[in-house]
Amino acid sequence: MNTNWKFKTVPKKLLFTVCLFCLLAGCAPSLAHLDSNPLSFDEEEQLSMRHWKFEYINTSDNDDFLLEGKARLLYENMPVTRDWIHSLRLSAYLSDDQGAVLARDSQNYPSMRMRHETEVPFSFRLDPGQIPVATDIYITFGYSMNLTDHRFFDGRHERPLTGKRDTYRIRKGPLAR
Repeated sequence: MNTNWKFKTVPKKLLFTVCLFCLLAGCAPSLAHLDSNPLSFDEEEQLSMRHWKFEYINTSDNDDFLLEGKARLLYENMPVTRDWIHSLRLSAYLSDDQGAVLARDSQNYPSMRMRHETEVPFSFRLDPGQIPVATDIYITFGYSMNLTDHRFFDGRHERPLTGKRDTYRIRKGPLAR
């Protein structure tokens, strides 16, 4: 029995398009696993995550949302004791009630010494775009960072940081659905 006839009659472009659609449909980023706050304006808000506590005010600026505030390191929740934070990236997100990402903005920070009182200021501009009026909107944050014992060198071997054994990575952000 010859089963190859089905593939010969389907145009290759159509087959490619269907495969691409199926691949991308399962990869939409989701924030459903992260804590979030309902969207509010001109009120001081807080959102504590595992490693950072975000304190912010959301205002509107033309058609954009402007989140300004500071992120405080929750030192007592750090999984390892390290002295330096490298490649810190903070992100703010707008999402719907299912956790679908509607808008995002990110900021990068230079290396800094990790202390109990570590905090960093932020200002995010989020463009809500074409969000339907009836949609409930939520705000959440994400972060990624690398933790090391030394600023530039692995102290045990006096060599530059390689990112293998001398770096502890932490990331909280959207996941593929």
